[in-house]
Amino acid sequence: MIDSHSILLRMRDVAFALEAAGSHRRRLNRIGLQKFIYLYDAVSTLYETFPPVEGHYTYKHGPYDPAIQNAVDSLAFRGFVHVHGVERDNEGNVSATYGLTASGSNFTQELAMVEPFQVRWRIAVDVAAKVNARGWGRLKELAYSEPTYAMERIHGFGRRLKPEDRFSNSTASLLEIFKRTLRAGFKDVRPSNQVILELFFRYLENYAHYSRRPSISVSSPSKGA
Repeated sequence: MIDSHSILLRMRDVAFALEAAGSHRRRLNRIGLQKFIYLYDAVSTLYETFPPVEGHYTYKHGPYDPAIQNAVDSLAFRGFVHVHGVERDNEGNVSATYGLTASGSNFTQELAMVEPFQVRWRIAVDVAAKVNARGWGRLKELAYSEPTYAMERIHGFGRRLKPEDRFSNSTASLLEIFKRTLRAGFKDVRPSNQVILELFFRYLENYAHYSRRPSISVSSPSKGA
């Protein structure tokens, strides 16, 4: 059972994600929205904030938080989200893309001005810019390359994902390494979030690239094979 507080938080996050993607003239489908918000949550510690306590888990389509879909449905019911291109395949699965309505965009812009939410809005804007620079078609592979998910996915479905945990193989620990490395030898220097975020997305790109490469055999074929 998903509590109402989790859904309300995700209504904020969904609105920010759709507005940020919409600024690049992009709509997100169900899976893309999950992946965007996962990356958005993963880098939140860089901005000195944290994702919801009950967040994403490993699932068959990657990181998944059921509260996100509930949030989309709630926003659509209130007229803030428009569902585009609804289709049903032979197995009964429904596909669609989501975008904010005019009232939804106005609501989101007002929400972004509320002081407690300004940092979360900044994260959505910055992540959208990094994804846009690499191509929205790569959103899924970028999310799959996130360190926490890459480590947990091999253990199957239903694994709680904690990218904010600095004491594990996670985004938080990787971001901390970037910070320490950039500060090394420079007293009182604080690297900007933009520099660290760019390094993080380059890491995701490289991980995705090498993950796609076929494994190289280190043995020679036997004679007569």
